[in-house]
Amino acid sequence: MLSSPMLLSEVPGSVDDLHRACQIAPVGRLSSSQGLYDSKAAGWVASLIHYRRADLVGTVRSYLRQRGKWEAAARELGLHRNSLRHRISIATKLIAADPDDPDVSAELWLALRGVEAAGLLRAPSGPS
Repeated sequence: MLSSPMLLSEVPGSVDDLHRACQIAPVGRLSSSQGLYDSKAAGWVASLIHYRRADLVGTVRSYLRQRGKWEAAARELGLHRNSLRHRISIATKLIAADPDDPDVSAELWLALRGVEAAGLLRAPSGPS
């Protein structure tokens, strides 16, 4: 695992991040720890996971996979598009960020994939 240069005094504070990066890095490959863990995006995913009234993780994952196309994401989920809009509205409020913002969607997508790769989420059964 490679990281950016750091002072020796910064190493103890980076151990948890490095551990998480090692959990999701491909086995047997040289990897960079940069960009593998974003605490803000991880917090967004945690908020989505802990919401119990609907599958917001699957909803947001489909919405992002379909690049914000309501009809395609609703069809993939087997929902009416207005139900999808309602769920995305809830997710937007929970994470306090707009999933249509390219920076937010990229960070959120990578965080969802990272959590999936670490075995903390079930991988989707559809095309990715």
